[in-house]
Amino acid sequence: MKKWMLPALISIALILVAAATGCAKKAVAKVNGQVISQDQFYAELEKGRYSRMLLDRLITQALIEQEAQRRKITVPGAEVQASLEDMKKNAGDQWKMWLDSQGKTEQDFKNDLRLNLLVAKLFIGEAALKQFFQENAAMFDRRAQVRYRRIVLPNKQEAEAVRAQLIAGKADFATLAKGKSIDPFSKDKGGEMPPLYQGYMGNKEVDDVLFKLKPNEISEPVTAIYPKNAYQILQVLQQTPPVKATYEKSRNEVLQVVFSRRSGEVTQKITDLKAKGQIDIYPPQYKPLLKEYQNIRETRPPVITPSQAPQTEKQAEPKPAIQEKQAEPKPAAPAPGAK
Repeated sequence: MKKWMLPALISIALILVAAATGCAKKAVAKVNGQVISQDQFYAELEKGRYSRMLLDRLITQALIEQEAQRRKITVPGAEVQASLEDMKKNAGDQWKMWLDSQGKTEQDFKNDLRLNLLVAKLFIGEAALKQFFQENAAMFDRRAQVRYRRIVLPNKQEAEAVRAQLIAGKADFATLAKGKSIDPFSKDKGGEMPPLYQGYMGNKEVDDVLFKLKPNEISEPVTAIYPKNAYQILQVLQQTPPVKATYEKSRNEVLQVVFSRRSGEVTQKITDLKAKGQIDIYPPQYKPLLKEYQNIRETRPPVITPSQAPQTEKQAEPKPAIQEKQAEPKPAAPAPGAK
């Protein structure tokens, strides 16, 4: 997975109230036959800081969606899907493993991605992305790449003997790799290694050999970095030439890089939305979060536009931005995009 993958991605987590879903008596775990119910789980969850974090994320999502509606900014489903497919292509075989490590389904990630793209449109804008690409186009160029395999042997003599068998056609490369290679990482895969970009590994000798070999050609013995004094035989399976970047094809990468570099600015703009919004928080266990929003309101008052400013003849009464409610609220319509 590429290191730049959406570092500022906002995770959307919805906790369903057990009584409302008809699942109150279902178990979330069983320990030696003893059931831990959803009621117990949710009760404990609400006591902790994590539940306040989830509530804050849901509030943040609602504010972002409302701001996008106000400014008539949308993210088409096709744009979300294209970005998702681009990430899956870059991740390759590691995509499913990466999702599992994050505890997400693909739909979870797609929801997060849509919100992230919406935030980028709201607070960064297409013009800034294009300008960044124009100034840094070279960083998005694709280097030449090879798929290759290798057989690692303890010394040069054994490497030369194995190469002679391969050149004479007396043995299959993958079979020899499985039987003779001392590289535990690649031997069970017939010697195949992950694709390599030119200049990435930092071993000039190997780099020079790999990017001069023709597909299926067998190299002379080349020193291996590890283990010490070992030699390797290389064979290129596929070559991919370098590609000059264009904005259209690199937009997703540009977005992620710019988002990462301007994450502080984006966070500040979201904080400003919180300061201007009217946010009501009900259950008493969430009072610490209410206090946080009150502090935001005090330290970052909203900017009043001329159309909102009160007339000089008669000062308008200010309305509190955040109110603490004692009674349970009536169910509100879901925020756009929320499930």
